[in-house]
Amino acid sequence: MKIIDRFFCVLMSFCIFLSKLMLIAMVMIMCVSVFYRYVLNSGIRWSDEVAMLLMVWFGFISVAYGVQHKLHISVELFYGMMPAKVQWACVKVINLMVCYLGVTVSYYGVKLMQSTMNNVMTATKWPASTLYAALPIAGVLIAYFSFTDLIGYPSGQSNSDAINDAINKEETISDLTNCADANVDINKEETVSDFNNNNKETVLDNTKGGE
Repeated sequence: MKIIDRFFCVLMSFCIFLSKLMLIAMVMIMCVSVFYRYVLNSGIRWSDEVAMLLMVWFGFISVAYGVQHKLHISVELFYGMMPAKVQWACVKVINLMVCYLGVTVSYYGVKLMQSTMNNVMTATKWPASTLYAALPIAGVLIAYFSFTDLIGYPSGQSNSDAINDAINKEETISDLTNCADANVDINKEETVSDFNNNNKETVLDNTKGGE
């Protein structure tokens, strides 16, 4: 499992490096295209097509990266009200659904590549399957990282990292418990102090009334 995990983590790192280059290239191409169009009254024929290709690849790699690091938006309004066991079950169901989504994207991505293999893009004359090649790659990464979350495998972490994370979680829980106990003690002291003050005021009022 460690060898497989290492392979997917290296593949993800390589894809992230490519996505950075794609983002830079996409911005540069669009800036040059705008300059040519509005300043030189000309145009670059392949600019829109290449920018679209880079955007598709960048988008799908970003989705896979978000699944790996749990960066996607989640609504936790009702999740926080659920018991711990129900929350655990919901997380597993979500991971299973995301894993199924990754497998589906990979499967239909391969079919799209096969069906467009003989077609070419209009401006660049590149194979149309180049555009859809991002789907199976991103789908496999999505399926793998969601599967590791499903089985609880610490993907991308060494044993020492996993142990450190567990220790940090225990320390955080301990700190929260200590803070809660301290707040309870403070509240008790404030309650006792208020009660004593009220008793003193009552005694003084009774004394004044007797006089």
